[in-house]
Amino acid sequence: MTTGFMSLCDQILAASSSHTPYDASKKPLSTLLNEMTYYVATAGTIENGDDSIIYGLQILLLCDVERVRAASLRALRYSIHRGTIFDKFLECRLDYLVCRSLTIDLRNARERLEAYKLIRRLFLLYPQRLPHSLVYVLDAIVSSSHPASVPRNANSTPIIRTDQMVKCCLELLCEIAIQNPHILHECHAINTMLKFIVDFEQDELRESVLYALLHAVDRFTINDNSEPTIMDSVDSNGPALVLVDEGMRERHELIGNMFSQLVAIFSLCEKGTVKTGDRRGMTPAAFDNLIVKEPDKIKTLKSCASAMGTILHSWIGFTAFCQTRNSSIRLLVNCLLVQSEPMKMIILDLFYELLNLDIPAVCDSYDAALKSMYPIWNLTTVEEGYTYVAWEGAAKLPRLSSTRPDLLDSHMALMLLTLIDAGLIECNENLPEEQSFLLLPLLMDVAIADDDSVKRSFAKEAMLNINAFFEFKQRTRHIHSFQLAQLTYHAQHLNDYFTLPQNVGGETNRRISTSSSNDPLVAEKIDASIRDTNTLQANNYKRWNWDLILALLKDFPKQANQVQGELYEMFLDKLCDFFKPEQNGGFNDILLTDSLSDVTCRTLLAFSDLLVYPARSSSNHIRVIASNIARILLTSVSNALYQSIIAMRECNGRAIITEHDLLSKNSVYYYLFLGRLSKSSVGTQSLVDSDIFVRLLEMLKMDDEFATSAIVALSSFNYYYESSCRTYLMQALKSHCTALRLYSTSLLRVILRSNPVAFGSWGLSLLISQLHDTDQTVLIEAVSVLDEALEDRRLVNLFYKQWESFTAIKNKNYFLSKVFHLASARMTSIPFHQVQHDDKHLSMLREELAYWDSTFNAEYVTFMETRLFSAHSGGALLTDDYFERRKSASLTNKTKIKKPTAYVSSHIYRQLCLHYDGFRLLRSESRLEKYVIELRQHRTNCISLNETYVIKEALWALAHTASTEYGYIWFMEKDLLPDFLRFAEECQNLSVRGTAFYALSLIAQTPDGAISLKDYGWETYRVRSHSIPPSAANTDTYQSAERRISKGATPSSPRKSISLQVTPPGASTTNNQSEHKIKSSTNESLTADPVPTTRFNPRHELSLSDVKSKRSLTM
Repeated sequence: MTTGFMSLCDQILAASSSHTPYDASKKPLSTLLNEMTYYVATAGTIENGDDSIIYGLQILLLCDVERVRAASLRALRYSIHRGTIFDKFLECRLDYLVCRSLTIDLRNARERLEAYKLIRRLFLLYPQRLPHSLVYVLDAIVSSSHPASVPRNANSTPIIRTDQMVKCCLELLCEIAIQNPHILHECHAINTMLKFIVDFEQDELRESVLYALLHAVDRFTINDNSEPTIMDSVDSNGPALVLVDEGMRERHELIGNMFSQLVAIFSLCEKGTVKTGDRRGMTPAAFDNLIVKEPDKIKTLKSCASAMGTILHSWIGFTAFCQTRNSSIRLLVNCLLVQSEPMKMIILDLFYELLNLDIPAVCDSYDAALKSMYPIWNLTTVEEGYTYVAWEGAAKLPRLSSTRPDLLDSHMALMLLTLIDAGLIECNENLPEEQSFLLLPLLMDVAIADDDSVKRSFAKEAMLNINAFFEFKQRTRHIHSFQLAQLTYHAQHLNDYFTLPQNVGGETNRRISTSSSNDPLVAEKIDASIRDTNTLQANNYKRWNWDLILALLKDFPKQANQVQGELYEMFLDKLCDFFKPEQNGGFNDILLTDSLSDVTCRTLLAFSDLLVYPARSSSNHIRVIASNIARILLTSVSNALYQSIIAMRECNGRAIITEHDLLSKNSVYYYLFLGRLSKSSVGTQSLVDSDIFVRLLEMLKMDDEFATSAIVALSSFNYYYESSCRTYLMQALKSHCTALRLYSTSLLRVILRSNPVAFGSWGLSLLISQLHDTDQTVLIEAVSVLDEALEDRRLVNLFYKQWESFTAIKNKNYFLSKVFHLASARMTSIPFHQVQHDDKHLSMLREELAYWDSTFNAEYVTFMETRLFSAHSGGALLTDDYFERRKSASLTNKTKIKKPTAYVSSHIYRQLCLHYDGFRLLRSESRLEKYVIELRQHRTNCISLNETYVIKEALWALAHTASTEYGYIWFMEKDLLPDFLRFAEECQNLSVRGTAFYALSLIAQTPDGAISLKDYGWETYRVRSHSIPPSAANTDTYQSAERRISKGATPSSPRKSISLQVTPPGASTTNNQSEHKIKSSTNESLTADPVPTTRFNPRHELSLSDVKSKRSLTM
């Protein structure tokens, strides 16, 4: 059998030779090549078969026929999974022949593709043993990616030839960077990948390369046998000496190289000439290839800005960015002084993106710029993604827990501090030269100075703009759209739902009702006002006095007993005819951009308020007449919906209310009219009697044909009482249209924030049912809303009653399993004495705590890192694969984008510490004490990847414990704050340092924690306890401030503030700690727990070692 494969190879060589005469009796070449592939795939048990396979394929790879070489590569790919074959492959150096096939001729597409597949197969099977030659050839192909102009003759147009394998090779290099970054560094392929990031035509590939390189930098391991070296500190305010290993040095060199190359492009584009001083630490290869042509300058700058934004959104790149020795950031800020306006705009847009700010439009007026930043959530199509009220409510309505830390806020605070230190404010030549943190007082002094200098005029203008900015913020804080305002109105006026209308008796004279006013001229004044509206005199609605019409309708409940029925009835009939959908040239045809659109909408809503009596009411009183007229309009809207359904379903007739008209005309407000009626039981019953919900459910079943109508209708109704409105919402959550299900799930967040109490059990049951949705986006949105709902402790108690239905998701998939355990942690916040069947509850709690200690504490680290990464990647991730294809926003897409957030997820250690019994259980039956030992044993120079995960696990667990009153006292007794600061300031692993920094945001949640951090030199942003909204009074993060108020804290006490975020300190300080004892309490209420009244004093003892605090994050 040894000679069998060699014989087959001889036949293939003979059949492929052009000098051999054709013999019909022999097998054709295609058959021989297929037999070769079959042989190598099934010859795994043949003795000594591997040697013959390698030798035979080696001969065939040297064949002159491209078809034979491609088949040989395919056969090698089918057999390379056997270890003996791979060993022989390396021994015979067949990797050189594979490289030859990949680069021999650009026209050999089949052969090159087979060679690429073989290299990819080798990498997937043996990532750590991949030959360097294969990386070199991939690097060479990417290096030659720029098109080459080859002129055919002097007068002909040059031929542009590009290699189609560049993208494939670059993607393979990205994958290699994730699994084996060392080989890229050894083969100098990273410089080639850096050069490619300025290719403005490949947005997605550029992001993939950047993320892969950042991951490669963080994955560089440290040689266990190497001793760390001692070098001078890079920060004069930091420790005198720091330990630095070779792996850490390589990390910072690579990151510095990446950022400096990108920044240098701005300088080169501005000056137009290349000087030696412009290199800024760039490698010669990258510098020589950096050629920016004039037509491509702006595109190149935009690509560089996008690349820098991607780098700085990672903790690795951001830490190198904050180095005080790093001149790249100061060079970038100084580019704002250049004369190129496009370059200035690109840099400013980058800073706006990094600081999570809305980018204003380019305009001459400051007021116009402010208005351009005001977000508007218009109705969009399904292609643009339905936003509308769901996004508006998520952006404008406050979260239930206003003090739950957003980790990106801390990230943004560091970014702003770094930019200010780099001279962002001083880059304007008209600003004072004093220190930037005193800018506002200095501007005020310069503005009121008695001179005519340029600085005074600039300062005066700046102060006026600052004042206009704050006035604009105050003015627009509570400005909502009609739909969102109506939803919040429903939530705030629950008592009006069952309000009975005023009883009226039957009247024989319908002209004048019984007067209750002493003024005999009231009726005549009302009649005169009706005549002044011009509604009865003119048919053109543009000549009507709409402000007066709106005022008359709003005052109708007060003046109903003084109006003259006949004239007022004619007035209401004219308005009813105008509002009817079938009326040509009426309300339905007014464009949303028309100046009369808003006032006519308000008038329609005021007209709906007339419907206050049931249909069976029979009276000649003007109130009942007005109610019946409003019901006529309701019937007309119902008929219009029915006609639209028939027109779309049977193609019969004309649709009156179309999907297209909802985007541009006042017809969108008919659904607002229907939602307005649902504010009362009488109005809701009228909707049922008019078959409105029957029509809406029929439209819901038609999926995409009426998807926009369903979105508008869902955003208008009152869901806070058991009615047909809730039934309609439940059907929308089960719709076949994914866009409808996603929007309905997002709308639950608005309903929740508007009134958490009324959201109650029915809302939680809807969220639980949405966890079984098959679409990933709907599932992620449902998890997000449920996580926010469980911030309210009242809803946590209601959720516990539905626990049996929730447990069905435990083993459904990996993502939902994590959601289950995070929700289980919320259940532990309920005090034990408030739960029935205490033994069963404690047994479940102990089992969950054991699972967290054994498994989920480690998974929590990955879960939080996934959330942080996905916050800047265009969407949430269901897996821990950080490097799946990112969602890139198109430059031409003007759709409003959600601001990224990364709120800290619940942790069982924190939830148990919210009550004293849980805290005692945590200390006695968890790994809390072991985490203290592990954290103190590890040095800041982490030597392995496993060690970094152990440190992160301890940091998160201890930080969550310290974010509560009981846990904080224990935390300070253990003297753990210096250890946290040690990792946050000196850790050489950038990911661990970022975790420690984010952990400080949790510690700063308690007032004493914020004070302690300030004593160590760390600045904290505080929210005064009296400024916390009432909606946060029942959230777990609010309890600290609430308990302090209940204990009668003095107004001047600094304990009346809670902390949201932290920023690094500005100077080194020495701090000490004192001990506290926990005071137990057995009587705990639902919303407040007793706490010790003694305050922690960090300067009590003198035995604590110094902790060095630095303004910037250094090595």
